[in-house]
Amino acid sequence: MIEKRLGKPARIRLTVDWDVLKVDGKEVSFITNDVMDGEGYIVPTAGNLVMLSLPAAGELIGVDNGNATSI
Repeated sequence: MIEKRLGKPARIRLTVDWDVLKVDGKEVSFITNDVMDGEGYIVPTAGNLVMLSLPAAGELIGVDNGNATSI
């Protein structure tokens, strides 16, 4: 078995579930934000603060940090 020690958080990867949305106020896109180390591995224990902003045409309707122990 090969073990890999993750490096320190180095970058953020954003992944969207849609390439194009209608600007009609009805469509929703999920954007996944992964904190990665310098080699491109996800750092699941990263606790970095991530600030979000949207263009005028968008509306932020919810966020989740994915950590079930963080209420």
